[in-house]
Amino acid sequence: IQSANGTYTSGNREMIQEEVDHLAEEIGRIKDTTNFNGLPLLQGDQGKGRIVLQIAETGISSSQLEVELPDLEPAKLGIKDISVRTADDARAAVAELEKGIDYGSQQRGRVGAYENRLASTADNLNTMNTNISASESRIRDVNMAKEEMLRMKNDILGESAQAMLAQANQVPEGLLPLLQQ
Repeated sequence: IQSANGTYTSGNREMIQEEVDHLAEEIGRIKDTTNFNGLPLLQGDQGKGRIVLQIAETGISSSQLEVELPDLEPAKLGIKDISVRTADDARAAVAELEKGIDYGSQQRGRVGAYENRLASTADNLNTMNTNISASESRIRDVNMAKEEMLRMKNDILGESAQAMLAQANQVPEGLLPLLQQ
C-alpha cells in the first residue's frame, strides 16, 4: 500500500521492495522450518499432507482424527515474486495479497477447528477418567464393606466355637464331683 502511493520515488520503492523480499523470505523460512518431531507442519502437500492422531483407546477409525496440514506455499499466500517497484505493480500486489490473506485465514480457521475438536475430545476423556475413577472407588468401598462383614462373621464364629469349647470343658469338671460322691 505504501508503494502504491504516488509520493514515493523509484529509489523509495526499491527500498520497500527490498523489505518485501526479506519478509517473503522470512515467511518461506518459517514455513520450511516449522516442524514437530521432524514432521513439517506448514508444508501441506510438500510434506506429508496429512497426519493421523489417535484420540481414543480403540483402533477403530472413529478413534482417530485425520488432520490435513496447512499448505503455506508462497504462491498460495500471494507473496511469490511480488513486486512493488511501481505504483501499478504495488496495486496489483495488494489484490494478490488480499487473496493470500484470505487463504491464510482459511488455513488458520481449519487448524483452529482441529484444535477445538481436540480440546473437546480431551475434555471428554478427562470426564470419562473421572467417572471411571469414581466407579472404581465405589466398587472398592463395596468390597471393603463385604470384607469387613466377612471378618465380623468369622470373629463371631470363632468366639462361638471358643464358648462352646469352654462349656464342653466344664461338663467333665461338673461330673467329677458327682462321681466322687
